[in-house]
Amino acid sequence: MTSTRSYRKRAFLLACDAGGAAREELLALHPKAGSLRALEVDAADVRALLFEELEELERRTPAVFRLDVPLETHSAPSYFRRRSVVEKGRLWREAQRRLPAVWIRRLELPPHHVTRLTVDIGLEVLATCARDVSITTLPEFLRPLGGKLIRRVVRRLKDAELARLSIALRRELSSIWSDVSSAQRGERAAALLGTRFLATSFRRLGAADRCLAARIGVSSLPRLLEATEPIAAADPAEVDELERSLASRAEREIESDDRS
Repeated sequence: MTSTRSYRKRAFLLACDAGGAAREELLALHPKAGSLRALEVDAADVRALLFEELEELERRTPAVFRLDVPLETHSAPSYFRRRSVVEKGRLWREAQRRLPAVWIRRLELPPHHVTRLTVDIGLEVLATCARDVSITTLPEFLRPLGGKLIRRVVRRLKDAELARLSIALRRELSSIWSDVSSAQRGERAAALLGTRFLATSFRRLGAADRCLAARIGVSSLPRLLEATEPIAAADPAEVDELERSLASRAEREIESDDRS
């Protein structure tokens, strides 16, 4: 397998060859001129060398990122399109090494599934908060959701897996829900609450990792979360614990809908 460094050396030799009589003078400027003179350049020109390197990179790219483009298509637009796909594959491999698995799954979601995810996360947050709401005030607390979504939350209240929240986080989430539900109803209100929680979890990633997420995301979710105010009172350890509890349930709901 030819290394990137080898391609650069071969490209330099081709450029020297284009200098004609000045070839040796140009070559002498390179600190490793001796080893370069022994290097064989079998490409006709730099253009051919670029496509040779591209085809090698494509062979090393996961199949899901490869374009179905004939190898003989050596036009400039084809090159830059194929090169961008190879770069996307490289970024995904880097993301899989650096980002938590839950965020890889979220970044793979198409836009219509992102909307569903924010709704489901919002309902999970509400169910967790509602666990500590008195039975007399619970109907009023959940009323903005509407009948169908209220039933989903009530079913979740019977689940022993629901996380326990600190008083500070419970109060903050209840306050956010009060603000959200005064302006929105139904799925829209749940989605706004879910987005606030996801933004808080997203900010737990480093700046470089959030930038990487924005570059590879199938949807605009990373940009949405970057622009959304996180939950101020959230303790990082508690966010992580709640994230584990909420994420698996909400994402199982999406997978279940896809199979049905």
